[in-house]
Amino acid sequence: AADSSAPAYAEATDGAVSAGRERFVDACAFCHGLSGTGNGMAASMLEQQPADLTQLSKNNAGRFPLASIYSIIDGRMSTAAHGARDMPVWGNIWKKNVPEQYAEYYVRGRILELILYLDSIQEE
Repeated sequence: AADSSAPAYAEATDGAVSAGRERFVDACAFCHGLSGTGNGMAASMLEQQPADLTQLSKNNAGRFPLASIYSIIDGRMSTAAHGARDMPVWGNIWKKNVPEQYAEYYVRGRILELILYLDSIQEE
């Protein structure tokens, strides 16, 4: 049963946040760590230290930077001006093995699940 004091959307997003955590563990934790603080097993092998993903809102005047995080995760719109990219281009990776007519929806869904999870782990 839903907590009547919780926002109406809370129950609806619980499943997406949970799916986002699973996606995070599968795709991100190796570099960013299970806690999202940038201390994953591969972190020491990277040229640039992975971001502490629990500080995204704090580092953005208290607001979760949804558009920029979406773009970073997707990776397909990144420019060479931002330097080398250690992070995989998840937008391309996730659309593989999905019928072309559904690929963009699938990628967007995965990214949005991740974003909901990342938003849920933000520190004050």
